[in-house]
Amino acid sequence: MQPNVPEDVKLEPAAAVDSAVRSTETLLAGHDAGLPADLLILPETVFPAPIDPIRARGFAGRPDIYGWVASLNRRTGAAVLFGAIGVEDRGPDEWDQFNSAYLVDGRRGNRARYDKRRLVPAVERLPFLDPDWFGRAAFFGGFEVGRSADPLPLGAESFGVLICFESIFAELSRDYRRRGADFLVNITNDAWFGREGPWWRRTAALWQHPSHLTLRAIENRIGIARIANTGVSGTVDPLGRWRHTTRLFEPSIFTAELLTTEGLTLFARTGDVVGWLAALAAALGIAMPRVRHRPAPAGSGAAGGDGRGRDITVPESAGRESAGAD
Repeated sequence: MQPNVPEDVKLEPAAAVDSAVRSTETLLAGHDAGLPADLLILPETVFPAPIDPIRARGFAGRPDIYGWVASLNRRTGAAVLFGAIGVEDRGPDEWDQFNSAYLVDGRRGNRARYDKRRLVPAVERLPFLDPDWFGRAAFFGGFEVGRSADPLPLGAESFGVLICFESIFAELSRDYRRRGADFLVNITNDAWFGREGPWWRRTAALWQHPSHLTLRAIENRIGIARIANTGVSGTVDPLGRWRHTTRLFEPSIFTAELLTTEGLTLFARTGDVVGWLAALAAALGIAMPRVRHRPAPAGSGAAGGDGRGRDITVPESAGRESAGAD
């Protein structure tokens, strides 16, 4: 699902939730092919608000959102993955909040959550500063770092979740593969990188950001699904080829069979050994002294029959006299 909620709307949580629900319902109503599916994916922070209870604030959670997601699960027969703000109580007056991905699978009775581990500096995380200084604003340094790196279950398979720019960190995808992930899902909101309208209102990041998944797919020979709020969404096969790509800034829905492989590549087994070896070779090349062939001193081996050199000292006065003689 690519609901295409504008960024100015997403900054208002109530309006963003309403807009995402309406867009999703409209897309589903007009989509009559390819359902049921195994997994229905909504983008990062499609609900930019906490949905679980926060006792420290007396917040009861959002059972209405869980109810709507459960209805999607029943109608489509698919587990639902969606982005929201996760919370964790730490005591009577404290709680942590995360940029999270929720998996709701009513058919199997599963509910799981992944919390983002690589946070955008300044926007999602301000080191050494108390988030309460800014009213615990979610997108101004108020997020905590996620701790779990386990893939999420989907029947007999499992998949790893990459939220937003986690797609640029090769070690995260490699770690998921080593932990048994059969495929990867990248959910993101790239509305930060541009807006609807003329081309000059858009930045290259709208295309640069998804291009990282080409590398992640090839490195691990794994299939990847990418769902972005405003695009580009699509799937990537294990050879890095994009399929089912959507247009930017248009509500979109598509059903795709995600191709993937089994087993571990050399990169998944060993990491970026080639890169480290190249860096080491470059460092050694810079550090090693340059060895040059030094010519023998003048007169070496030329004087005397025994082949041994002789040092000859010429007085300075003799030199001046010689220079002045005819």
